[in-house]
Amino acid sequence: NRDLATELNRDVSIERESDDPDWGVKGSIGNNFLLNDEWEAGFLLGGAYSTLWRKTETLARNFRFPQERFEREQESTNSVNITGNLNMGVRYTDDHEISTTTLFIRNTDDEVAVIDFFNENRELSDGLGFRDERIKYEEREMIVNQVKGSHQFGSATREIVPWLDFAFIPEGLQYDWYYSDARAFTDIPNELNVSSETVTDLASGAVISSNVTTDSAAADYRFTDLDDEVENYGGKFSWPIETASSSITFSAGWEYTEKVRTYKQSQFSLGALSVESPTILEGPLGEVFSSENIQNTANNFLFDVTGTNNQSYIAVTQTDAAFGNVDWTWNDTVRVTAGVRWEDYRQVALDWNIYANSISNPQVSSDPDVLANGVFTKDDYYPSLALIYMTEWWAEIFQLRFGYSETVVRPDLREITDASYIDARTGFLTDGDPSVTPAEMTNYDLRAEWYFNDGDNLSVGLFYKDIDNPIEFFESAASDTNRSREIINAQSGEVYGMEIEGLKSMGFLGEFWEQFFVQGNLTLQDSELKAGSAADAPTNPTRELAGASDYVANFLVGFDSHDTKHSATLSYNVFGERLFIAGRRGSPDHFEQPFHSLDLTYSWYPRDQFILQLKARNLLDESIEIEQDGVTTFQEDPGMGVAFSFEWSM
Repeated sequence: NRDLATELNRDVSIERESDDPDWGVKGSIGNNFLLNDEWEAGFLLGGAYSTLWRKTETLARNFRFPQERFEREQESTNSVNITGNLNMGVRYTDDHEISTTTLFIRNTDDEVAVIDFFNENRELSDGLGFRDERIKYEEREMIVNQVKGSHQFGSATREIVPWLDFAFIPEGLQYDWYYSDARAFTDIPNELNVSSETVTDLASGAVISSNVTTDSAAADYRFTDLDDEVENYGGKFSWPIETASSSITFSAGWEYTEKVRTYKQSQFSLGALSVESPTILEGPLGEVFSSENIQNTANNFLFDVTGTNNQSYIAVTQTDAAFGNVDWTWNDTVRVTAGVRWEDYRQVALDWNIYANSISNPQVSSDPDVLANGVFTKDDYYPSLALIYMTEWWAEIFQLRFGYSETVVRPDLREITDASYIDARTGFLTDGDPSVTPAEMTNYDLRAEWYFNDGDNLSVGLFYKDIDNPIEFFESAASDTNRSREIINAQSGEVYGMEIEGLKSMGFLGEFWEQFFVQGNLTLQDSELKAGSAADAPTNPTRELAGASDYVANFLVGFDSHDTKHSATLSYNVFGERLFIAGRRGSPDHFEQPFHSLDLTYSWYPRDQFILQLKARNLLDESIEIEQDGVTTFQEDPGMGVAFSFEWSM
């Protein structure tokens, strides 16, 4: 058993050092080739590399005992990003075009975190606490290949294929098609969490000393492999017809989408039930878990398999779709667009016990009831209608729009399994639910739009959304130490509100002010959700939807110099208080507080081939905060950031 333990990566000591500046480089090359009067081909090849460091500090507090039970985390992450793309295309006259796209993305995160905390077992006033040290290396890679084509049966094609006229194929008929295949991998070859007990300062909670916990699960090792495959293809016919007073376009098409995921997580524990001397556990971590200490029979180290065996899963969704649409414009005054989409949706999600190895204990259950519960199918029709009235009222172009549509929102693959995952930002344990089904949504909107001849514009809109079986987060049962939430289908929900958006140049103030413009949008909305019977004793059975703020505002001041050598934007964004997680059994709801974001971008173009750019983000040094009944239970300080870039083109 001890020999097996020494096969783990145990060179894991955490040290403090200065980080390096962020830097990156990117480039591209491409060209078009006119082969003759009818044929044209081209390509674009590009790539980029960047590396950056990020440090975040978070503070989470227990709602009932915020001064005695809290968690402070410091996290450092080194990210390396590599991207590449290749685009190729060929065109024959204006009738035919075929293009391909290949995209490659690779990201790695090397993460270290130290979490010091107090809970119901050790409070701040005890002078004793706990520490978790987390080390995680994660690789993500994705490659996407797509080919698409557009074919119009126009005059150039008819000269080559004259029998098209005899086949009653109308001129102007167009066929568009595409095929794409994507593969994404996530590999965590080493994720380690080590638990320690600490002696702390009574006033500040600062750690004075720490020792690795005497426990067989003091060190938790996790190994994760995720494989996603997505296949998507389809086609569409469109046929435009022009008359003296009208233009009509008929279109119809089909689509197929398949998503397949296999998620494998293995988990092991390593720790000592007793040691020859307590000083062995003082650290650094690499010395505590050294081969010498593990193989010393005087130290009772134990290596074991842990976890619930239901974290691994297999999930698949498939969707067949067909659609038709009519777009009619009369006298450039009235436009009507009507369509319908039919979808046949299937999903299956099954637990995968990667440790099982027999017929009586299979890796995937063969129980008919278990298999039936893991499957969901539904086919339905989703209509849409848009009415537009166009004139010159108060502007060069005025449009009054009315829209109606029915849509569906489907759960993510990880949300339809029994598996759990940790929310990357807050650390909440999030449980999936195989019984979660798609949410049906009916949408209404009315919008007035003004487009002025100087480029200014203004739009005002009203919207209403009615949601059946909305997919929502609710707080779930957990210990005082842990925070947990679950995904369920609520009974119903609705969202309604108003949107205002516009752009205004400042030239009316004088010639100098012609270089400036302001742009912004404001959304005011209200929402209501009825929890229904699936929720576990929610504190508020009727409340707002998660993530729906009462207001969202974005405002931007832009500058473009007369000599075109300078440009700048100062942007301000803020959202109103929004529900993060709904509480249960009397516990107050969790609300994310407004975040006031102020960012500056300045660009200098000394020559046509050169661009120098400076970016500054979060100039107000705002923090992300979540509150429960006025108590800040979570706080993250992303800090301010400054970036400088240089671009040279030939």
